[in-house]
Amino acid sequence: ISIFKYITNRAKANEILLYSSVLRSQVKCYCKYSTKNINKTGNPEPWEAIDPARPQKLLTIHQKWKPIEELEKVKKLTK
Repeated sequence: ISIFKYITNRAKANEILLYSSVLRSQVKCYCKYSTKNINKTGNPEPWEAIDPARPQKLLTIHQKWKPIEELEKVKKLTK
């Protein structure tokens, strides 16, 4: 019996074929358009690119950033 005759005669085989093809296409799209950055050689730590003088939306809505003197002294000593 050929595969196509088997699939057309069996209703369950049609459903399995449909679900597997839809799942396969979704996996391909996820792999192609994934938002995760796997290769982090260019920017290993994302917080290093943040400018502290520029306010961030989630943390500093109505605040101004001011440097802390003690923290600046510690940074200078550790460098």
